[in-house]
Amino acid sequence: MKKFLLSLGVLAGVLSANATVYTVYEPKLSEFTGGNDGYTSTLVVDGKSFTLTSEKAGSTTNLISPNDNDYSWRIYKNSKISITSADFDMKGVRFTIDGSKYAVAVTTGSGWTGELADLTYTFSNATGSKTFEITADGGQVRVSKIEVSDEEFSNDTPDVPGEEATVVKSIAEILEVKDGTAIKVDFPMTVAFKSNNNVFACDAERNFIQLYGSNEYNVNDVVPAGWEGTYKLYSGTTPEIEPATSFPAADGDNLFVPSVVDASAINVDMVNHVIAVADVVLSEASPADKSNFTGVSNGTTLNLRNNYTLESVAAGKYNMTLLVQVYQGAPSLYVINYDADVNGSGVAEIETAEGVAEFYTLQGVKVANPENGLFIMVSGGKATKVLVK
Repeated sequence: MKKFLLSLGVLAGVLSANATVYTVYEPKLSEFTGGNDGYTSTLVVDGKSFTLTSEKAGSTTNLISPNDNDYSWRIYKNSKISITSADFDMKGVRFTIDGSKYAVAVTTGSGWTGELADLTYTFSNATGSKTFEITADGGQVRVSKIEVSDEEFSNDTPDVPGEEATVVKSIAEILEVKDGTAIKVDFPMTVAFKSNNNVFACDAERNFIQLYGSNEYNVNDVVPAGWEGTYKLYSGTTPEIEPATSFPAADGDNLFVPSVVDASAINVDMVNHVIAVADVVLSEASPADKSNFTGVSNGTTLNLRNNYTLESVAAGKYNMTLLVQVYQGAPSLYVINYDADVNGSGVAEIETAEGVAEFYTLQGVKVANPENGLFIMVSGGKATKVLVK
């Protein structure tokens, strides 16, 4: 199955001339009902009825409906999609994932396990050939089309070369290409913030983009040049890159210090930026759960969100580190911490007496007694990463 992981081309299943193939899912092909726990859609094609259901993974907080974007349905880790038909004998199922077609052979009473788009899936024929299930064992993929057939699709079709990747030398150049373009990243980036598989990185011009996929990065890691991926404009607002295979290993450190931004200057064009905002006044305690709240800085109201479930802080004035996202056409600011460096010094510029060390989190917050984690140690005017156990 390794050829599936390396190819960006189209793999087409081979069927006989008498095979019947129905498309049971494409974006906005039919209406889905449901909510965060799952979605259901029933589609009738040539008198044949197909029901698609999704089941939310216990570890996720949201399962995106196919109605929510124009190009794909996300399957999350441990979530499940089922295809059922009462009057069509499914023997083959084919998924189009991130622009490439993957054939799945299905036979009565048996399942099939393979690797698709750098992820492993388990397929089962739960109740015979008229029900088909796919469960994501790791990560997530975007499904843009699902087809079923009364004959098996072949998995042995040779790879068809994909289009040549567009070489980009900055994030600004990435933002100029079309959604779905294969790109080769020919410049380094510095990790500014990370949350699970979501990495927010900037280039030398301090433009930002989201890197999505399994990775081992930490804040301040340098993502080297020379890897390929696909540019995606998620939900039409959030620029991101998904790697063609996997992200490269970090190539050294480059201390990231957020730029201090006046609250009145924040706009939707700053999506993915990690910034610091001074003197944000909270009129009441911040929420401890994933909730929205507001703060005011220099007369400008900020729409804040505790997306990373930080501990509640009391009403008062704070210097915040924020991640700019976009919700309903307006900036939504995810709080990273409530104690940002707004003096413009940066950890690397802090002087200490020879032999006396000071410690900071990877976000630049000073820590009096560091323990059990990765910190920046500043001593003798030099900053280095240290692991404290």
